[in-house]
Amino acid sequence: MGFRMAGRISGHARTRTQAVLSLGIFLGLGAVGTLASWSDNASATSGVFTTGTIEMKLDGSRPTHRFAALEKTGMLRGDSVAAMLPVQNTGTTNFSYVAKVITTGDSSLANSLTVAVRNGGSSNGATCAGGTPISSTTLSTKAPVDLVPARTLASKAQDTLCFQITLSSSAPDDTRMKYLGATFQFTATAPPASAGPRAGE
Repeated sequence: MGFRMAGRISGHARTRTQAVLSLGIFLGLGAVGTLASWSDNASATSGVFTTGTIEMKLDGSRPTHRFAALEKTGMLRGDSVAAMLPVQNTGTTNFSYVAKVITTGDSSLANSLTVAVRNGGSSNGATCAGGTPISSTTLSTKAPVDLVPARTLASKAQDTLCFQITLSSSAPDDTRMKYLGATFQFTATAPPASAGPRAGE
């Protein structure tokens, strides 16, 4: 993220003009010996301004992570596969993240597969148990499918998500010997800055 400062020449010119006028008053008052009674000075120094960083890792990897634990070949009707995936905020700023799944391959097989996501819990390699359900949806090759709605993750914190993909027990015969690939795409964004008080408040 960048930090941009912008200024206008006209505003800078006014500041210089005011400084010159103040200097003239200062010298004029000093000439009559009343400076101590008629003037005072004060200054305010701001703190340091810094920019934050947004950095998200999936199981310690960025920008990509091979989710090998969620692969399964030779699936039969009713079979499922499950795996845990840590989502980590390794930056300096809290963020909100969402996730969607992009599917490629046989459309009929996609329509016979569901993916469920939980926060927390555990996986035995086939199913997820415990935790808090987040979503459960059918895959599609036509368009990306929203999988994880916006979740807030504090700096240096992590969510441990459990993914479970299940082949329907009523999957049609034409899904046999077919292939499907799935990419889980996570996007993190910083929360909007809160508005400061308006003038006069």
